[in-house]
Amino acid sequence: MKLIIVSFLFCLFCSLNTYAIDTLTNTNWRHSVNFSFAVAHISQNFTFAYMPYYKNHSLRLGLRINVSNYDYYMNSASNTVYYQRGFAKTFGQKFGLNVGYQYNFKLKKMPHFMPYIFYDFEAAKLALRTKIFEYVAADSLGFEYYSKNPAEFEAGWSYLNTIGFGTKWVITKNINFDVCVGFGFAIQKFSGKGIYLNTGTIISGSISYNPFLQNFDWEMVGLDGLPMIRVGLTYTFAKK
Repeated sequence: MKLIIVSFLFCLFCSLNTYAIDTLTNTNWRHSVNFSFAVAHISQNFTFAYMPYYKNHSLRLGLRINVSNYDYYMNSASNTVYYQRGFAKTFGQKFGLNVGYQYNFKLKKMPHFMPYIFYDFEAAKLALRTKIFEYVAADSLGFEYYSKNPAEFEAGWSYLNTIGFGTKWVITKNINFDVCVGFGFAIQKFSGKGIYLNTGTIISGSISYNPFLQNFDWEMVGLDGLPMIRVGLTYTFAKK
């Protein structure tokens, strides 16, 4: 029975995959590539994306190249825990995933201008540099004192979900300038293991503020910091 189920699922997967390939290679689909820079929630990044589109619909499949934010970490006055403090410790952590969908509004009276709405999903595995409060002592009146210590945690996954709006501006027949702004939420998963950067003391334990989500936490994107802002260029291949 298990073999039958596995065989069925395998055939279904192959059929769906074949359908997707046939659909994207259909002459009704156009093909484009996009290069962009984004100020995203966990870190800034460059993205190279393949963007097929059909009529008003565009898909996005991209490779995210993470940029560590030392200056923001050292100088930020933000009270948020995760915002823009992602740090790539290895070569593999420099890369992440970016997929999405957008709906384009075509304006007959303004053919060189195209607004759109979009949904983006991003995933990146990065270490975390932040400043956490460590208990020091309590005075005779019972007031507790804490010190703010810089710390670096082992790498964990960050998942960003954003929706927003953007515009395309025609530069040439094949090249568009693209800018968009997105809001949403980010889910973070960190190991809870790290080190205090000042003292070298090892940290071990959950850093989540939610006891029901050990080593998980989430933040709003764009409501307690900058929204996701992406600027780039899109090249559209000539239709065959």
